[in-house]
Amino acid sequence: MEINKSQSFNAQSKDANGNQIAYFNGSVNGSNVSLSVNPINVQGFSANRTQIEADFADFEKSVFDEAVSQDVTPAS
Repeated sequence: MEINKSQSFNAQSKDANGNQIAYFNGSVNGSNVSLSVNPINVQGFSANRTQIEADFADFEKSVFDEAVSQDVTPAS
């Protein structure tokens, strides 16, 4: 029997004032990874691009780390 493990992740990116500017979604199913970025406020999104990119990079690393930890494919 093979059991597939699946997990969902989400996070928020906030500006310096604590306002939510983007929402991140991610899912891991085995070694399959899905990621998305959803702007909350287009003006805030463009004005805070550097912050959103940094937050998304951290989020992406966390999700990929989880995918790697779930990968049971034998090394070749």
